[in-house]
Amino acid sequence: MAVTEQIIEVVERGRKLGLTNAELDQMLCAIGCVRVVHQKDGLIAYYYDQKGQERFLICALR
Repeated sequence: MAVTEQIIEVVERGRKLGLTNAELDQMLCAIGCVRVVHQKDGLIAYYYDQKGQERFLICALR
């Protein structure tokens, strides 16, 4: 499973379970995220791809 798919799955499950931002951060770091920025209506998860380039994924919260 690609990192982006894992991030989306973790965020969706975490929100359904009512996890705090800190708990969500821990789960995202466990799958390879190096930084997570929380915003009012979503979050940005940063990670490195297979070539070592930093990438990010924006997740909107519903």
